[in-house]
Amino acid sequence: MKNFKIVTQKKGKYRQKILTWQENGKQQRQNIPKSLWYLIDNIDSLEELLSALENIKTKRQPRERKSNRRVKGEGSGMIKIKYSSRKNKDGTIKRYTQHWFQYREDEKLRIKYIPVAMVDSIVEMNARKLPISVILERLN
Repeated sequence: MKNFKIVTQKKGKYRQKILTWQENGKQQRQNIPKSLWYLIDNIDSLEELLSALENIKTKRQPRERKSNRRVKGEGSGMIKIKYSSRKNKDGTIKRYTQHWFQYREDEKLRIKYIPVAMVDSIVEMNARKLPISVILERLN
């Protein structure tokens, strides 16, 4: 007889399988990843199932975000490059680029200057699609 139970739940259009068992008088629950669903019918002991779950956790690599968008609620922002010029004392014109971080705050479009020393790190943070609050913290 099995000393555990597997329950299938439907969340919206997705299904998930949850393993439940008793341990020290307390009920324990754990999600079963889809990659292990095929094992469920063949495993008879709780220890085998828990060791399979542990093995898959140790093999799993941290996932990189596949999407090129931020998660809803993290804000939106982008880096703008402006080309400026100014006259030197000797009358020649010097051209240079300025990097600005444009974002929305309280439904208003705001813009912050990115110092030259921080341009590379801010560009990388924006490419990794970190939340806007983290980028603004770094700029302050």
